[in-house]
Parts: sequence; structure tokens; C-alpha cells
Amino acid sequence: MSGIVSTDLYNHYNISMSPDSTEIYWAMAPLDMPRRIYFSKMVNGSWTQPEIARFTLTEDGDGPVLAPGGQKMFFNSNRPLPGGISRTERIWFVERTPDGWGTPFPLGPEINEAHLHWQVSVDSAGRLYFGSERRGSKGRDDVFVAEFMDGEFRKPVSLGTEINSEAHEGNPYIAPDGSYLIFSRGGLWISFKQKDGRWTKAKNMGEVFKEGLCPYVSPDHRPDQWRAS
Repeated sequence: MSGIVSTDLYNHYNISMSPDSTEIYWAMAPLDMPRRIYFSKMVNGSWTQPEIARFTLTEDGDGPVLAPGGQKMFFNSNRPLPGGISRTERIWFVERTPDGWGTPFPLGPEINEAHLHWQVSVDSAGRLYFGSERRGSKGRDDVFVAEFMDGEFRKPVSLGTEINSEAHEGNPYIAPDGSYLIFSRGGLWISFKQKDGRWTKAKNMGEVFKEGLCPYVSPDHRPDQWRAS
């Protein structure tokens, strides 16, 4: 995206693309200013100039993640809850409407009552994956998952020792079909879900990803080179 993304005075974070690869979202922070969520669209073979998503025009936004299907976005924000309650980082979501993105709403206390950290990810079944220091972690931050049932998230559960350890695990990316999970632990690691529902023991993705944070896989989803032991 030469000429679209500037690196001179800005920091860029957390890329996410629409399923058809015609929209791209990311967080950008001009120096000493709140983060905003920007987007660009593919029009006639070219990317449009970045614009700020309207739901972050007056409030901060970070870590945008499109759900499979592209009709819902999760993001982090310090904006106050409805009613003006405290500014603390929480996970919010916003849905598409015929006129674009609608009004953001915070997730419920089952997700937002404890410390959260940066990137979240969601699969096609609606399961939400995120890093947290909350009760139940096996060390420092763990990767947790919250099932989505009957229109609400259930109590988050720390994933097993195949993924979590006494170290810091976080910034998960889950494949849309839930078949593999990439996360950070002093670099990027990957684990695959087996037919019986258990995860394989996570493996390091190699030297090229040793400084990796906030992984994202483009919509063609081809992680097979890491599947073999």
C-alpha cells in the first residue's frame, strides 16, 4: 500500500481485512494523539486514501478485528460506557447497517470485568479469543476463550497447557473455522485443533517471527507449512 500508509509521523497497529479483501482496517496513532481506526477500500484496482471510521471520530479506537462475514467489528476503546461510567480499556463491537457502521456497544461484564490486553479474535461460531491476566490464568497473561451461546458470551476459560504456560501468552488470531490459533509468546506460536477438539502442542513459527505481535492471516488462510512437526 505504497503511498497510502505513511510511516513518518504515525504508528500503525492491528490490520484486519474484509473476507473479499476489498476493505482494510487498522489502528493508527499520530504522535501524542489518541488512536483512531482507519480504513481504505479497493476501488477500480486501487486503494482509496485512508479515512477515519466514523465511530472513532470523537473517541479512541484500537485493535480492529472483523468477524468472519465482515458484518461485525470488535475493537478496544477507553471511551466511557453508556451513562458516562469510567474510561477504562474495554472491548466494544459495532455492526454494519445500510448506511455504514452503526453505534458501538461494549461487551458485557463477563468479558470486560477483568483486565484485557489488546488484540482479540473471533471465529465463525462466535467464540471470542483474547489475552488476559484474569483469574484462572496459568501464569502471566493467558489466551482465554469465551463461547457465544443464546446471544451472549459465556464465562471465559483459559486454554490448556498446549497453548498457555507460566510465560506471557496473548494477542491471539483464530482461523475463521477455528482450525488453528496463532498467538504471541516472545514471538509467534501456532497450534492446530484436532478432530477430537484438543489442541496440538504449540510450536514456534520460526526466526522470522521472533519479534511478532498481533498476528493476522490474510483471507486465503494458508498456514499448512507449520502443521508438520
